[in-house]
Amino acid sequence: MELSRLLGAPADHVLIANIFHGVPDKTALARKVKMVLKPGDRFAVVNWHFLPREETTVLDQPRKPSSELRMSPERTRAVVERPVLRWKP
Repeated sequence: MELSRLLGAPADHVLIANIFHGVPDKTALARKVKMVLKPGDRFAVVNWHFLPREETTVLDQPRKPSSELRMSPERTRAVVERPVLRWKP
């Protein structure tokens, strides 16, 4: 489903928390977010710590996602800011 149809109006902010690593086409998602944002507003991505899964435990159990899926802030920016949204860090 298209984000614009879900929202019905331009968004002030878009927040994605702890799921961006699992999006198959991150660039396509970022483009869709750009289409629904008001000019100058923000797209925020909250990601898991860029640490091995075994180091981010809750009740002594490793938390998902796998270490391979975790994205550094730099990698997230590379996927979203520069090629898609043209935002400056």
